[in-house]
Amino acid sequence: MKKPALGFVCLFLLAWPAVAQKSPDDQEKSIRSLPDDTAKVNRWNALATDIQFQDPTRAIAILREATRLADALNYDYGLSVGYGLRATLFFYETRLDSSKLLLDKAFALVDNREDIPSRRQAAFLIQRYASIYQQRQRYDSAVLAYQDAAARFTGLGDKTKLIYCYYNLSNIYNSLADTKNASLYAHETFRIARQTGDSTFILRGYMALADAFISLRNYDSVHYVSRQGLVIANRFNNLFPIGKFHSLLGTYHDYRGRYDSSIFHFQAALDAYSAINLGYEVALTQQNIGHAWLQKKEYEKAISYLEQGAQLSRQRKLDQVLRLCLADLVEAEEQRGRPERSFQYLKEYVAVNDSLQHRQNRQVVYDLETKYQTQKKEAQLLLQQNQIRQQTLVNYLLAGGIGLLSLAAFFMYYAYRQRRKWQEQRIRQLEKERQLSASEMVIKGQEEERGRLAKDLHDGLGGLLSGVKYSLTNMKSNVLLDAQHALAFERSLDMLDNAITELRRVAHNMMPEVLVRFGLVEAIKSYCESVRQSGIFQLDFQFVGLPERLDSGKEIIVYRLVQELLNNAAKHARATHVLVQVARHENEVTITVEDNGVGFDLKVIDQAKGAGWSSIRSRVDYLKGRVDIQSAPGAGTSVLISIPL
Repeated sequence: MKKPALGFVCLFLLAWPAVAQKSPDDQEKSIRSLPDDTAKVNRWNALATDIQFQDPTRAIAILREATRLADALNYDYGLSVGYGLRATLFFYETRLDSSKLLLDKAFALVDNREDIPSRRQAAFLIQRYASIYQQRQRYDSAVLAYQDAAARFTGLGDKTKLIYCYYNLSNIYNSLADTKNASLYAHETFRIARQTGDSTFILRGYMALADAFISLRNYDSVHYVSRQGLVIANRFNNLFPIGKFHSLLGTYHDYRGRYDSSIFHFQAALDAYSAINLGYEVALTQQNIGHAWLQKKEYEKAISYLEQGAQLSRQRKLDQVLRLCLADLVEAEEQRGRPERSFQYLKEYVAVNDSLQHRQNRQVVYDLETKYQTQKKEAQLLLQQNQIRQQTLVNYLLAGGIGLLSLAAFFMYYAYRQRRKWQEQRIRQLEKERQLSASEMVIKGQEEERGRLAKDLHDGLGGLLSGVKYSLTNMKSNVLLDAQHALAFERSLDMLDNAITELRRVAHNMMPEVLVRFGLVEAIKSYCESVRQSGIFQLDFQFVGLPERLDSGKEIIVYRLVQELLNNAAKHARATHVLVQVARHENEVTITVEDNGVGFDLKVIDQAKGAGWSSIRSRVDYLKGRVDIQSAPGAGTSVLISIPL
């Protein structure tokens, strides 16, 4: 009974999409309507990721859009992701040189960058390098690369990505007939996958277990695990795992001698692999089907599948699969009674087998030479390090005397520098205290003057205007006017009413009576209600933990801060919705004002010449508070002010 080749069936996958909320057509239409920015690049890459194993041709076209736009925007991260995804598809087309070339370009764009997305992308790319090494049977390099990728994912706290590394390490040890390590990594893959509860990862865990059970020749377990995995794969129509589990079930039935069942499952695997253009898997599955027909003595059918597998293997340079196809073709043609064709296949088999053996031997020699050269360089490096260490010791002895003499001078200079630094700090502190004192006097003077003017306007001019209105109203009833003059008289009274209303509004803004009489909460409620009624934007207002009144001076400043922030939002933000929240937490009052407006670059605040932000900062500094501003163009603005009590 022949066992199918292991270790090359699946080297890496990015993701298998679950059922999407929108079809790819709808998603593509939505993305094309977006402006040409980095977000659009990310959306293109995400869509290509979702469909790459269901519709690779369309995924390639989408990746062209993504990489073209990313290159035009100089968006290195998005360009790296696009190149990496295209390298994945090249890999599954067994175009390994093209895949490696794109991986090199993708890795150069994110190498040595410290941001989290770039570090995660670099780990993905190293994992893909490992896959190419694995396909080329450079197992030492593949293991080192997978371990490097696993260490990077662990450092990022992303243990789910370890599933891909451990799965492929299990495949490598299967290929090396190291059943102990293969089983160890397979069970670790399944353990992590099951913890996630994600069907994508659980499918990968089932595949790892099934491959390990095949190496252990535990075919009953292969059958059980493959049936479990196939149920999940069919539920989400994930073509690669569907093909993988059917292939495993075909291997199980082939081992049991149930060739009709094995052909059924191998054919289902072939349909799935062909739909997503997986060259290696298609060729190997054709060989498996041909081998099953050979066991049934259906030689013409066997030869048909075996020749297809051999032809694809020649095109894709899959000598491992080609050798299996040729071995079965030699037997099938001989049984069919065509010794000449059997002999031709035998000669090709010998040539391919010798080539594989030669390459394997050459690889062993290469690995041994590499290890020898590495050890030689390490020995030379150790000798150089000893010489440097001796010379360094002499230099230390010579420098010791100079160092001791310099030490005293250094301490003297250090003491001088510290004393001077302390004096400068003291001067800055005094200057800051002077500025705060000046700000306090200005703020107090402003509020006192506001209060005086508000009282004078309300009690003086307001009362005078009200008296005039009363006199004119009485006069109206005692004077006979024609229609035209009566209308003019009514208009004059209306204008007088408007003047009184405007006077009261100005006086209220300068020193709200409700703030003095009822406190901060009611004053801000009243102000927010007047803003809401103006229709500038929708406004929500919240109070948290303010059952008692604050110090009157702080209440006035908090009220002015809210006024100024809402004024800024009305003048500059172009927002449709604003949230105001004033809260008290133990010994601190916080003011939060958030809007969904156009936002701005935070660097602009430092260069702003207007009085708005300057007034806010001076009032906050006066109260020894702090301001935190979060904003970006197109992302709205959030201002958090914290004031100690």
